[in-house]
Amino acid sequence: MSKDKKKNKRVLKTAKLAANSGAAAKFAAAMLTPFDRNAFGAQIPDTYCAPTATYHIKNRFTLTTAADGTADLVIVPNACVHAYCFNGVASGGVTLVTRDGTSYSNAGAYTPATTLAGKLANYRIVSMGVRAKCITSMTDGKGSMVAAVLPIESVTCAGGPNLTVGGVTAATDASQTIAAWYSQNGIPYTGTGSTAVLDAGGIDNLPVSTSMSVLQLSERPIEIRPKPTTAYWTMFRRSTDGQFGFDTVNQSSPVDCGDGGYLRIGGLETVVIKFHGCAASTAIAEFEVIYHLEGSPSITGGAQSQIAPGGASGWVSMQNLDRVLNTVSQSASFFESATGAVLSAMSAGARAYGRVQNAVAGVAGYLGY
Repeated sequence: MSKDKKKNKRVLKTAKLAANSGAAAKFAAAMLTPFDRNAFGAQIPDTYCAPTATYHIKNRFTLTTAADGTADLVIVPNACVHAYCFNGVASGGVTLVTRDGTSYSNAGAYTPATTLAGKLANYRIVSMGVRAKCITSMTDGKGSMVAAVLPIESVTCAGGPNLTVGGVTAATDASQTIAAWYSQNGIPYTGTGSTAVLDAGGIDNLPVSTSMSVLQLSERPIEIRPKPTTAYWTMFRRSTDGQFGFDTVNQSSPVDCGDGGYLRIGGLETVVIKFHGCAASTAIAEFEVIYHLEGSPSITGGAQSQIAPGGASGWVSMQNLDRVLNTVSQSASFFESATGAVLSAMSAGARAYGRVQNAVAGVAGYLGY
């Protein structure tokens, strides 16, 4: 191998090491291993130039089968309403009301919008992850699970907690049942109206799907990592009520426009899961979801607002804003730093290579070569 080829190989190796550090590594970890500690603090590498703070939300719940031994779960990219369980029971879940006015108890894995209040003025989901493990006994471990991911455009959520939108509650629409919502978004289902359930065979036929027995799930928990699918991924949602378009504060389920941003999903793949042939009315599996967020910190009048980048508590105030966020001129944008990582690394590699060459020359001179 020639000297130039060896040099290029070393420079490229140095470039890879540099690219695997800092912001680029966090973003890669968020996409590939969202539950890993290296993913915390990730930001989207786009042209948005204002500095952002990071935050993450975790939620854990147990899924219990219905009387017929089945259970449905739809996990969506939404920082507040995380999952729908319209067949079976999600432990500790809130009551969801679909747009046709039907109420489903213990149907939603939910993080109150007030969790973000005072932390992020707006936010977007950088990445999300889903973990599932079987918790039923071996004697009750019959049945199967089928899971798939599919892209969904930015749409109104199937339902939400019975809350208000800017003090206004929209009228219900009798045609917008859960069956209609499944149909509109390409989610395989059987049945009609408010009694529709997910179709195991249809889910198994989706392009990206997997199936396993409950016993296999008990032996090997699974992790699902939804990927970005639409431009909605890069868009910010407001976290104050009464704002048009994007919102995360208490709203009513029938909303279909304006402040319905709180009830909207999109940007990343949606996860659909069906358990069938299982023991009746049995706690079958435990699920854990994580959402990595970035957004503008909520700062009002010098008062401190708690921010938790990477899960560690920190404080943001007018006095230490520069320290926490840095300035636009200093930090530029993550897009710039991410795209320039390789160039910087190559430059560093070239300098390192020069130092090595000088050292080698020195040793050679000392030895008399």
